[in-house]
Amino acid sequence: LDYDIDASSIFEQELQRQSDDVRRNDMLARWIVCMGIGIATGAVAFLIDIFGAKLFSLKMAAAGSGYQDTHTNPQNFTDPQNFSNPQNFTASTGAHEEPIGEWVFAKALAIFVGCSLVLASVAAVLCIYVEPVSSGSGIAEVKTYLQGVKVPRLLRTTTLLCKSVGVMFSVAAGLMVGKEGPMIHCGAVIAAGLSQGSSKTCSLRTMWLKRFRNDHDKRDFVSAGAAAGVAAAFGAPIGGVLFAMEEAALYWSQPLTWRTFFCAMCSTLTLNVLLSAVESGGSSFGQLSHPGLITFGAFIDADDQQWNLRELPVFGAIGVICGLLGALFISLNERMTRWRTLVLTTKRSRLAEALFIAGMTAVLCMAIPFALPCVDTASPSEHTYTRTHKHTHNPPSTHTRRTNTHWAYEPNPLQKAMNALVCGQLNASVV
Repeated sequence: LDYDIDASSIFEQELQRQSDDVRRNDMLARWIVCMGIGIATGAVAFLIDIFGAKLFSLKMAAAGSGYQDTHTNPQNFTDPQNFSNPQNFTASTGAHEEPIGEWVFAKALAIFVGCSLVLASVAAVLCIYVEPVSSGSGIAEVKTYLQGVKVPRLLRTTTLLCKSVGVMFSVAAGLMVGKEGPMIHCGAVIAAGLSQGSSKTCSLRTMWLKRFRNDHDKRDFVSAGAAAGVAAAFGAPIGGVLFAMEEAALYWSQPLTWRTFFCAMCSTLTLNVLLSAVESGGSSFGQLSHPGLITFGAFIDADDQQWNLRELPVFGAIGVICGLLGALFISLNERMTRWRTLVLTTKRSRLAEALFIAGMTAVLCMAIPFALPCVDTASPSEHTYTRTHKHTHNPPSTHTRRTNTHWAYEPNPLQKAMNALVCGQLNASVV
């Protein structure tokens, strides 16, 4: 890629002959394109979040239905009183009734694992067979492009589609992946397409924005798109600018800083407005308090947020431990990557790896609640998760348990059934 600006005398003379109106129009066009990139990136982030959550809820509802079939007495899974007595969940065998047993859990487990495998297989097929460049987070590829290396098919429309659909299905499958890295790649692809006014995948080439069809301008817009992706993922426009400036782009300028910041703000604003439109059935429209696609929750006690000097050593120790764990993770990840490069040499093996990991993750999600004691989730913080859990890194799993009529957040059908099965048996001294 040629990122050098033409510095010939002929080019300089051509720039000097341009009128002030031409220069102002050129500058205005750059700002408008950046605004369009930010709005489009925020909209894509909204669609990924909404459809990913919908897929996840459908999977949990399907698994929860495993506790109810033609041989099971119909139970109201929405009534908290049904969970106070484990005998409310009984399997009818005709002559007599038996408490809910292992066969019911096995059926729910099979449905849960099967749904996870189907969702994971869709994401894996898209990344392995359709558009391999869409696999992974995409951050390394975007940084490579911004540093002057052309990566084939990195900024194609099919890559955007495979990346978006793949991350929705992989998150819904329960894989330990997130939307942050893919949003950076999606923002870069959107920026490349809008700034050039063309798409090779769609065989579309308009007469608009012809002035920006060069590597130098395209690189600047891709930098803004990457920043918009970070802003949409974390709700941090300044963080998006810092990421693009310090981590991704090798070439930078002061005017690009302000345009990138404007693009990131448009992305965050668009995502907030769209999320507020669907939050609480649209009753909270206009409340721009959503932090982005990921949040780490809220304080348990909102009235007790005072920091104390004696807490600083604890924070320092947490920082040291996390730093050491991060170094260990990087080392293990490097070795694992080298091993996978040597062993997983075919597409079938890569597909089998994805399905194996998805299956094991699903089994663990269903098995972990049986290895942990029941805890009372009633606390002053029971209202804090009602709003925030919808936009966390991963949707709530089946880990939360219940011992009374209080919930930490509104559970899905599978969680209700699991809590009734596990905690009900433990409360009845049945292992």
